[in-house]
Amino acid sequence: MKCHCFNSETMPATVSISRFRGPCGVDEYHLIVRPTEHESIEAQLDWVFRAYQDALDSIGLDTQTAVFRRFFCSDLTNQVGALTARPFSNPQNPDEPCAVSWVCQPPLPPAKVSLWAYHISDTDCKLDKTRQGASLILKRSELSHCWTTGLTHPAGETPYSQTRRIFEEYETFLRTQDM
Repeated sequence: MKCHCFNSETMPATVSISRFRGPCGVDEYHLIVRPTEHESIEAQLDWVFRAYQDALDSIGLDTQTAVFRRFFCSDLTNQVGALTARPFSNPQNPDEPCAVSWVCQPPLPPAKVSLWAYHISDTDCKLDKTRQGASLILKRSELSHCWTTGLTHPAGETPYSQTRRIFEEYETFLRTQDM
């Protein structure tokens, strides 16, 4: 495992990058992006995006290697509009297969939002990724990996019934994928 920090000189954000190289030469990257100054959620999302892009460029990756992006938010209810307005943080963005999720867990101040992104770089082949509803399916040789985001069922009367319905819907999805 190799780790390093990337500090953007053009915006107040830091990026921590960890790389894991598997025995077959495939690299897996985890990037954590965090604003370092107080500002609006819109400004911080812009900083996160630009620092993320700069970090990807510095390690020779593009957004097509993204598997998931998880946004940790200080006030998700009031930040949904800003997250949806940007393609890289919008879970419904059809232009790039990537599992995007929003977590209502505040990052360390002064950040209102932070990003954890997972990328895979395989020099032997392009990643075979498809989106099916809220799920991203990544096929690698005989294996299929599935990341599902945004599972909710607010119609349930209790947290138990909501959770049960989510599991039932996910079991159905897994069966349709022969998983």
